[in-house]
Amino acid sequence: MRTGGATLPDEPEFEPSHVTICVSDIDRAEAFYAALGFSRLYAMSPPEPFKTLLERPDAAALTMVAMELAGFRIELLSCGPEAAAPKAPRIGARHLSLRVKNLDAAAARITAAGGCAHPQTRMSNDAGEFMMAADPDGQRLLLMRTG
Repeated sequence: MRTGGATLPDEPEFEPSHVTICVSDIDRAEAFYAALGFSRLYAMSPPEPFKTLLERPDAAALTMVAMELAGFRIELLSCGPEAAAPKAPRIGARHLSLRVKNLDAAAARITAAGGCAHPQTRMSNDAGEFMMAADPDGQRLLLMRTG
């Protein structure tokens, strides 16, 4: 296969691994995602050069906790509080999408765990029913009831 003049191998060399979510409080974030059913796999402190790569050289320490739910892995990365995120859409990932069996029950669990649900965003179409929510740091979550 050729793309942009480069020859690519027929077999992919990449497999999905995880999504990293930056959080302000690692303990609070871990408790929140555990309440949604994620299980802790391991924790670690990334090496110092990560501070520069993450544009957080001021961070006292970096802590990362890996969690998994139904084969989907997230890494919670804490390097302390950050300035408020801009309100306008940004380039890059916008939300973490989670399939649920019941939107109301999922929204209630998220709220009880310290996040918030946005019932005003509830909508449905031929693909299913959807609602936005957020974790305690405001990371957007798309709840999807399909099928």
